[in-house]
Amino acid sequence: MTNSRTLAKRPLITELNRVQRFYTGGLLLDRWQNMPDPRDGSWSEEYLVMTTEYLGHSDRVINHGLSRVRTDNGTIETLRDLIASDEASFLGAAYAGQTSGHSGVMARIGDSTVRLVIQAHPPQAGARRFLKWPFGKTEAWYILDSRTVDGVPPHIYAGFRPGVTRKQWRRLFDQQDIAGMLEAMHRIEVKTGDVILIEAGMPHAMGSGCLFLEIHEPCDYTIRVERNYLGRPITEDQLHYGIGLDAMFDLFDYATFDDEAIRAKILPAPHVVERTQASTRTCVIDYSHTERFMVEAIELSGSCVLSGLDRHSIVITSRGKTRFKWPDGECVVPQGRGVFLPACIETLHLSGQSEVVRAFPFQVD
Repeated sequence: MTNSRTLAKRPLITELNRVQRFYTGGLLLDRWQNMPDPRDGSWSEEYLVMTTEYLGHSDRVINHGLSRVRTDNGTIETLRDLIASDEASFLGAAYAGQTSGHSGVMARIGDSTVRLVIQAHPPQAGARRFLKWPFGKTEAWYILDSRTVDGVPPHIYAGFRPGVTRKQWRRLFDQQDIAGMLEAMHRIEVKTGDVILIEAGMPHAMGSGCLFLEIHEPCDYTIRVERNYLGRPITEDQLHYGIGLDAMFDLFDYATFDDEAIRAKILPAPHVVERTQASTRTCVIDYSHTERFMVEAIELSGSCVLSGLDRHSIVITSRGKTRFKWPDGECVVPQGRGVFLPACIETLHLSGQSEVVRAFPFQVD
């Protein structure tokens, strides 16, 4: 393996990493990544910065979905292997031994022409108890682009409406009353620029028409409640990974919300942290919203010095091209690419006419 200490001192651009999903989409994603012949299909998701394997299909492939990095000598290494070679250098001393060898925060992006399957992700306690996995999956969606599909505006489903109980939710599942399940959740129209926070355990489904950048914990477990989706059967393993239905329903959060409360819960208000002539840094998810990660958007019209380099983080160029410059080199990261920032980078300048999204992992003492 290439000298890990050298790699830990510079930004690591991940290779393109498209993943085939149950749902259809991809046109907006192709355009965002400047792909030739953009079109909709089943290759509707890109894993931007990932150290967990893709668990979506029953025919699992070892290492499928893991982010890969091209090293100085031209070889390709998985980001997970690089981190494992020197956790303190890549993650930061405080995070060594705290993330089970993963990046403490990850990113993917998807584009939907249809509603995604009704689902939830396990909270940390449930993931440890039932799935023997160290992390749950709280996630945030940043809507980078949107479109109307078949006359339906972009939208999401999230959170239980008042009066919904575990018993009722289980009955809807047993009857496979999909319309009833959707009615049990809030339907919220969204637009480009919106940020939505979905905590682990909350029932949800991305609707059609959304190009969504997803920031999340290091976990790819998804609990599904539809036995048939878009004409395709979903196996028991794809529903709950073999933990059984009772345990599956234990992983849902049965809190209910009225219309005002759900918006307050999942639509955090962004706030500007720093504004200069060359950049504006806006916090869109902070640790008061969730303990699991923090997300910032940085609007560039020149150059800025990046702070917070004592711990690892991830960056995605969400618009335009961004130049990264560090003591020993520089590179340009185009729109649609992900970057892992190791904790050993001494200084880092960003410049361009662009926007980047940066995410930090959970805090450690």
